[in-house]
Amino acid sequence: MNWADQARQATARIKGGNAALAIDALVAHPVLSAMALESTTGLSRDTAERLLVRLKGLGLIREVTGGKRFRLWTAAV
Repeated sequence: MNWADQARQATARIKGGNAALAIDALVAHPVLSAMALESTTGLSRDTAERLLVRLKGLGLIREVTGGKRFRLWTAAV
């Protein structure tokens, strides 16, 4: 099972399609910021940021910049 399939399975309980949008965006762009997620999916910035934190909490993604602002995220494989 690839990362996207694992991520979809892990986020199946999250209401709506936002998690699927984020997963698709991460597959298309392996390193992604909240701003890039916002622009590629049409999500609000707040939703994009909350979703990235939630995906990190599920162990699906990791933050690669080590900062508090302008963070970049990638799949945790």
